[in-house]
Amino acid sequence: MKAMKRTVLGLSFLFILAGASACGDGARKADGEALQGCSAPTGMGSPSTIPEAIQLINVLAGPVSVPCLVQALDRPLAINATSGLVSAQPAVDEQSPRVFIFLDGLILSIVPAGRGRDLLELGQYFGTQESLKGELNMPVEPPIEETLPYDHLRYNDQVTICGLCHLEERPAPEVDHPNAYISRAFQPVEDELVSLEALRGEHETCDADADPERCAILSALFDYGPVEHQDFPEEMLTIYDF
Repeated sequence: MKAMKRTVLGLSFLFILAGASACGDGARKADGEALQGCSAPTGMGSPSTIPEAIQLINVLAGPVSVPCLVQALDRPLAINATSGLVSAQPAVDEQSPRVFIFLDGLILSIVPAGRGRDLLELGQYFGTQESLKGELNMPVEPPIEETLPYDHLRYNDQVTICGLCHLEERPAPEVDHPNAYISRAFQPVEDELVSLEALRGEHETCDADADPERCAILSALFDYGPVEHQDFPEEMLTIYDF
């Protein structure tokens, strides 16, 4: 029954969101060398809120791409990866999974390939069960407004794109934007998790000549310091448990 629920939910969600996500365009460096202008000033490489993430973006050299931002984050980098498809930013497969980057109070998510490759998803924790959600189409040209992650989240008068899956939406009173909502946070399904070792292997075998954009994101994850696996909070539900 759970497998059938997963299949139906996945197909329904992909149908709803087909064409809904706009993706940016921009050149990326994929040879493992540091991207110029993508180093965070001291004390800014571990943002803990969405506004702090925007502040970091605004001190980097534009246009700021996903690899540039990931390179700028402090190490060690704590991550978790999933091959799950039910998301506005779905994985492609186990070789190009969705990657969650854990910061203190903030989670960023990225994917190295597919239609979500140029999306940066941001989730600012409120407790262990909810988060304020935002999204950026990358690359962006600094400076950008702190409210930009909410601009295109509206799906209709009743719900945001995030609320199609993340239930119990409620306005975020501390954010002055009509699309800023707090809602349920979910962790990936266990049987869709991709190990750190497997993802590192994808980086080590990535062909930068054949797929420079994918390799650039993997390089930004692994070439600038230690990377560690981190679990989601044990008490956090998956989308299929709710």
